[in-house]
Amino acid sequence: MTLDYRMEAFIQSSDFDLGDGEQFILTRRMIPDINFSTSTATDPEVSLTIRPRDWPGSNFQGDPSDTQRVIETSVGQYTNQVYIRARARQMALKVESENLGVQWQLGLPRLDVRPDGKR
Repeated sequence: MTLDYRMEAFIQSSDFDLGDGEQFILTRRMIPDINFSTSTATDPEVSLTIRPRDWPGSNFQGDPSDTQRVIETSVGQYTNQVYIRARARQMALKVESENLGVQWQLGLPRLDVRPDGKR
């Protein structure tokens, strides 16, 4: 019998947009600003998810019928920046971990975004 110990933890932002959702946002990279100083794990990391959507109240673009997908990447203690490409009216950011010994603190993530037209 093998025991699999996990502790799930996450935080998710509310939706953010430009001009009350009138413009699309093009996101190109991110500085995650996550601190692992109190972790006991050898290589602590979290999963970072950018969740784009085009319309308020619609599903995040992660299901197969959508043209864009949810962007997921790992962020470790030595990750300075993450290159991503996401375009949508609104986006949300989610940081999560599930391994024991991984303790993290979210600072102030910085996104490299620009307006990308109207529809």
